[in-house]
Amino acid sequence: MRIIHFPLLLIAFIVFSCENESLSPRINPQFGIALIQEVSASGVQFGATIYEFGSEPIIEYGFVFSPLGDPKLHNADFVRGTGTPERYFELEANSSLEKGRTYFVAAYLKTENATLYSKEVSFQSQGSEGFLVESVEWPLLFKGVEERVRIKGEKFSSIKSNYSAEINGIKMDVELIDSENFEIIIPEDFHLRIEGQNVPTAMKVRIAGKEFFGVYNSRFVEPSFDQAELKSLTFTDTFQIEGQNLLFAPIELTVDGVPRDIISIDSEKLTFQAYNVSNPPANSTKSPVISMKARGLSYELGKLYTLKAPEIDNTSVRLSKSSRLVLNGRNFIPSVVNFNNLIDQYGEKFGDLIGASPNQVQYGISLIPNRKLNLKIKNFDLYSNPVSVEITDPLIPLRKGPKEISNFSQKGIVISDMGYYINNTGLYELGFEYPFASKKVGDVPFPENYFFEKIDDKILIGGGAFSPLTIRKEIYLFDPKTKQLEQLSELPEGLLGFNVVYKVDNKLFFERGVRFEGSGQRTTQENWVLDLSSSSWTRLSDSSWGLNSIVRYFNHKNQLYSLLPDVQRGIITLGKKNFVTQEWEIVRENIGLRSGAFIHQPVQIGDFSYFIDEGGIDRLDLRSGEVDYFQVNTGNRLNSSSSFNLDEKAFLGVDFYLYEFDPSYLNK
Repeated sequence: MRIIHFPLLLIAFIVFSCENESLSPRINPQFGIALIQEVSASGVQFGATIYEFGSEPIIEYGFVFSPLGDPKLHNADFVRGTGTPERYFELEANSSLEKGRTYFVAAYLKTENATLYSKEVSFQSQGSEGFLVESVEWPLLFKGVEERVRIKGEKFSSIKSNYSAEINGIKMDVELIDSENFEIIIPEDFHLRIEGQNVPTAMKVRIAGKEFFGVYNSRFVEPSFDQAELKSLTFTDTFQIEGQNLLFAPIELTVDGVPRDIISIDSEKLTFQAYNVSNPPANSTKSPVISMKARGLSYELGKLYTLKAPEIDNTSVRLSKSSRLVLNGRNFIPSVVNFNNLIDQYGEKFGDLIGASPNQVQYGISLIPNRKLNLKIKNFDLYSNPVSVEITDPLIPLRKGPKEISNFSQKGIVISDMGYYINNTGLYELGFEYPFASKKVGDVPFPENYFFEKIDDKILIGGGAFSPLTIRKEIYLFDPKTKQLEQLSELPEGLLGFNVVYKVDNKLFFERGVRFEGSGQRTTQENWVLDLSSSSWTRLSDSSWGLNSIVRYFNHKNQLYSLLPDVQRGIITLGKKNFVTQEWEIVRENIGLRSGAFIHQPVQIGDFSYFIDEGGIDRLDLRSGEVDYFQVNTGNRLNSSSSFNLDEKAFLGVDFYLYEFDPSYLNK
């Protein structure tokens, strides 16, 4: 419906209402305000009346409209005609009008010398037909710089505020070219906001309430990588990959298939740590495989560098177990957790790392697998050159030993370089090479065995009592070769054992018999002999020494020795057995052993017996009775009787551990 407003008084007023009052009416035309002829969903019909054409020819006429007020050709949308219009002219605006929005409109006339505007009036839009897109010029390849999407068509708004544009939901700026062209400005970081390659990309343009939507394929420049020679790096070095377009997409770096943090990156180089020491992968390799992923594409770069192994300078070290092991060199990892592990010749970890720098590592020593070690520093799958370490303490705790040693209270026996001991579960055989494994080789007749003695190359087992009612009289010989237990005889009536047992010819001599008396055991001066040929017992003369005289006895080169204390005089005498007279003879009086020397079974190596205590070691020469004292901090009170005596050294079972004693280190 067309609505025309022609009030006579208003006409009389507006004949003289022109916005450019400084120009002569005779030169410029005079015209009225814009008339809103019709408002509909397809647009608005404007009209205006010219009252005086003036002397300057009109070359263009029309209407400007904007939601912001003060509409002009430079800041508003417009509809126009060219040439001189009729005295009353009409034009329709059928685009760039948003429904429900208030607009301001003015009529305008343009001459060669001036553009004249009427006063503005307002109206509320009911919408318009909208714009028409004829073509979209989408970039063939995004290169990581500012790109533009040019859109061609018709009925585009001249007001920039009427435009909004989004690409994949990202807001974009626009630039207006003319009524038939505008451009969407793609920022230079657009490639970082879109993942993938050849990506379907949605574009949405809105102009004055009308929308255009399209989907276009986005292709991006791919990164490229320069070829480089294989480099050799330390663990703390950084490595740089060079190439082009490295910043063109978010890059994921993997080393041996494990994600790795990127330290720095620009368009031409990428830097990362040669090895991830803070979180090393389990499948670490000397020459890791490098790969990258960008926009869903994988780039296999292969092996670009090789890691150097740690290097040790001081490759021969002698030290005490209480000292720190200090190794100097190169390419150590400056950390004290999980790195620079010392690996011994058995493939097991040795020592505890207590400090590390790139050129030095320090370790504390605890349990030791062997006195002479061949060690390497391991970082991941890389091993350093070897270092030989010799532990100079005469007594060292071994890393491994038989678990049964914890409840082993009998002395050890060595036959053919194998150790034997018993506990409540059986007879065990012990090897003296790492890992000092033991195995059960036989059963014991009963748990309360009184005898455990070496007789030739066999073991005497038996005797004992749990109570006066459970005295065990049987005695046996165990043969390590056949692993068989053979009963020899039974003890004389009432005896459960003897404190001294030795063999002469084909007879076993037993001294200082033990009987049950009252609620406990009592040592007597009874001496007996067992003839192995007839299995008969004969009682000999009672011992001439006091009941408490023999505190320790030991066999050496088929000679029996004993320590014979004189309580009244406060001295200790070294005696030896005369197998002809069956008497103990004095080798030397007052040998000068410390009182603490009797807390355990003496260690017998060569012509010497060794008595080991916390503060030192007494060495007794059995040939002369002379005693030498070595002030050695053994760190242990060795109150076990489980000494395994070999030709040049001994092994001691103490509590839950096995110790090695080597007297050759006493003088070093």
